[in-house]
Amino acid sequence: MKSVAIKTILVIALFGLCIHLQKYYLTYSRTGLRPSDVLVSDRVKSSMGNNKNNTIAFTNRKQTIPCKKMNFVFVKTHKTGGSTVGATLFRYGLNNKLISAIALQPASMIVEIKNNTAGVRKYDCDPKFPGYNYLVSHVKHYNYNVLNTLVKRAQFITLLRSPFKHLESSFYYFHADVSCKLLNYENPFAEFVTNLYNYTNPTNMKSKLRKRLHNGQLYGLGCDDDNCNDQTSIEKKILELEQQFDLVMITEYMDESMVLLKQLMCWKDDDVIYKSMKVVGNNNPPITEHMNRIISKWNSADVQLYIHFNRTFWRRIKNYKGDFESDLQSFRTKQAEKNRNVC
Repeated sequence: MKSVAIKTILVIALFGLCIHLQKYYLTYSRTGLRPSDVLVSDRVKSSMGNNKNNTIAFTNRKQTIPCKKMNFVFVKTHKTGGSTVGATLFRYGLNNKLISAIALQPASMIVEIKNNTAGVRKYDCDPKFPGYNYLVSHVKHYNYNVLNTLVKRAQFITLLRSPFKHLESSFYYFHADVSCKLLNYENPFAEFVTNLYNYTNPTNMKSKLRKRLHNGQLYGLGCDDDNCNDQTSIEKKILELEQQFDLVMITEYMDESMVLLKQLMCWKDDDVIYKSMKVVGNNNPPITEHMNRIISKWNSADVQLYIHFNRTFWRRIKNYKGDFESDLQSFRTKQAEKNRNVC
């Protein structure tokens, strides 16, 4: 009788352990957490139905933290600082053994979307390929639905820059000063802007270069003269992008952007410490007010794009969960320490 009772107790204990392990798996495998990562909670609230990323929110006495190792898609835009952010994200992916979606031509850093298919390398050697964790790339013919299918449950991130400095940077990067035969001018960019409509006339400038210089940031996010040719379509596209992107970073506020990125992804300061990449010294004369007015008219869609997301950027800081200024100062201290230790 005693042995039967002991066996019965063992069976019940094992059954209870199985139930506990099942709950553990359902909870922590979805969030990427260990039990030690979660503070003593008042309750565990599942938000699978309404949460975009199917996360489980843990509510504790400090704050609600969407603790989940999330996938991400970073859509690079030309001449905005995308290489700096991209290198930071690649480092995180490598350090955490995540699987990256790489362009078919890796050196180009451009993923082209054709026929609703993203041109990325396949991992055919693994019959049980679990799927991509992240993508960091320029995207030709950007299509949110295609990328959202490629990297499932991803946070979408991009980066914007003041359209005035962006045009100047693009002008020199894409060698428009050479194409437009402006090398003999003391200030090639000023000459270009002053006579903008002459130099950018389709008969005088190749289509590819013109697209880079005419609302180049919105073009990189899937909007060109064919599908954004009036004010209504531009406004519609900007609102679509707001729905698609979880974070739009601002080049002029890189530190603030990194703090927002850290909170979005539930990362640590060390994960978003960055080193500026491809920064070229700028000894060009300042852009005058007259030039700004011309650029505002020429790149009005990019101006609207920047104003819209600059506004949402500061709104996000205002609604930041926690003490933003304290977190920003802490991040800047660590950033400075890391930079001092770099040879």
